[in-house]
Amino acid sequence: MPIKNPDTAVSSGTWKVDPVGSTLEFRVKTLWGLTEVKGRFDSFSGTLVIDESGHVDGRLTVDVASLDTGNEKRDAHLRSADFFDVKAHPTLDFSVTAIEVDDNGSKIIRGNLHVGERAVGLVLAVEVEEAGKAGIRLRADGQVSRQEVGMSWNKLGMIRGPVQLVAAIELVRNNDGR
Repeated sequence: MPIKNPDTAVSSGTWKVDPVGSTLEFRVKTLWGLTEVKGRFDSFSGTLVIDESGHVDGRLTVDVASLDTGNEKRDAHLRSADFFDVKAHPTLDFSVTAIEVDDNGSKIIRGNLHVGERAVGLVLAVEVEEAGKAGIRLRADGQVSRQEVGMSWNKLGMIRGPVQLVAAIELVRNNDGR
């Protein structure tokens, strides 16, 4: 079913991610939970297609090499085979399987996150708001276990808990006939 707020609806059609107005960020606890590492991905693209019946097909593709935590040494390690293995798997993908309203009336996006050769189901809480005349903004957050996507490196148990994902995705209607 299309997502609906009192004043905002995601109508049928093809929507494209506007990377200029969008952000993809992550946070993870480290130093045995005493501090938090924050980062972002700077290069990504995607589409969301909603047909007249409300069926949803969406994909977000992220250039993993574009990750930035503000620390070049840490970023190089995150791109290595210990974590993302950018040489073998340069992108990660999120494919939307459903957009729903849960039993509490909250909006959620269900999908599959593909990291390397692994895929994990992911549920994201989402808020929808208008973004100008021809756009919408989805603010989504959720979490993923590093172990579920094959990232088991954890020297001396320094990394604690799941990775928090936060996205502010601005979508504009695709007017090229698709």
